[in-house]
Amino acid sequence: MFTLKQIVSQIRCIDAALPPLRLQGIRILNYIDDWLILAPSEHLAVRHRDVVLAHINKLGLRLNAGKSVLSPVQVTTFLGVVCDSTTMREHLSPARVASILAAIEQVRLGQSLTVKQFQRLLGLLAAASNVIPCGLLFMRPLQWWLRTSSA
Repeated sequence: MFTLKQIVSQIRCIDAALPPLRLQGIRILNYIDDWLILAPSEHLAVRHRDVVLAHINKLGLRLNAGKSVLSPVQVTTFLGVVCDSTTMREHLSPARVASILAAIEQVRLGQSLTVKQFQRLLGLLAAASNVIPCGLLFMRPLQWWLRTSSA
């Protein structure tokens, strides 16, 4: 188990590792320790991958090979979103949909929920809102209910 201070320190370390890559023209998305390299061609994706791997190795960071996709692909899942560069569309992964539905089912069954469980549902919906048109609007009734019931 990590303390909040250790987690914040790790996030800052990872954030500090990215600017040198971006200065080299590498387009890289990140969320904590999940990274996605964006490139217009397979050749450039491979070249950028090699630069990133050399960079993290030089910094002493470790790659989780079991969770990594090191070959260029046109359809990938990043942070619960399936991104398809051939159709230029994105949608929620089946696993993300299942986790949202499970959280919603707890609310719908009328079970007693803790504030933490309710906030988890709101967090899942907030993350999904980037993919769902007007997604944030669907959260308003839940936010209102949480604000009024916990006041």
